[in-house]
Amino acid sequence: MSNNSGKMELKVSYDWKDPMSGIQETAKDFVKNYEIHVHNESHDFVIVPLWVEAYYYDEDKRIDYGSDGKVRQENNFGGLYFRFTSKEKETYSSNYNRVDLCLSDKDKIHFSLLLKSTLVNGKYKTQSQLANDLLNAFGPDGDYTVEVVKRENRAASVKTEKRINFPPKGHPEEEREKLANMELAFTVDRFTDNTEFCLEPDKEHTKLTKKIK
Repeated sequence: MSNNSGKMELKVSYDWKDPMSGIQETAKDFVKNYEIHVHNESHDFVIVPLWVEAYYYDEDKRIDYGSDGKVRQENNFGGLYFRFTSKEKETYSSNYNRVDLCLSDKDKIHFSLLLKSTLVNGKYKTQSQLANDLLNAFGPDGDYTVEVVKRENRAASVKTEKRINFPPKGHPEEEREKLANMELAFTVDRFTDNTEFCLEPDKEHTKLTKKIK
């Protein structure tokens, strides 16, 4: 993987007495206070998170909060992890491509935030639109830098929700109910400039609409 992690103002501590609480605090801090810059000499993306879902897996402690458990999700702090529609074919136009920001700096710990809805250079993007824009600009293994920095217009309010349509089919039945009830989705309700959003899932489960007053 050739993308590089640049300036990282978001800090993650794994000294958690309760992993669930630690993950929730980290994800809420990210959504409330930070934005992602992805750039090289040809392209520059400023990504403001509106809705993210957290995924975590600790191999040693056998803690599973639904992570894919892929190599790119472990010890890849500040890197991007692309989820493709098909493992056999990487296409850059699918409605189901997605991208995560990885927050693991340790082996055997898979921790990432799926970017469900974002503002990209000021324009609203669904999860697939964001992933495809990045893939078409850089490719999955391109030369680019990822930075996570504090933003000026921070979220004044962040809601904690359950992940939508999770777990997917094929997940072990004994784990499905536990995973389905975990509150690991985080949405912006209002920014400090009083711009408000409301979560209205569509068939892609990626719609976050601006409130009209």
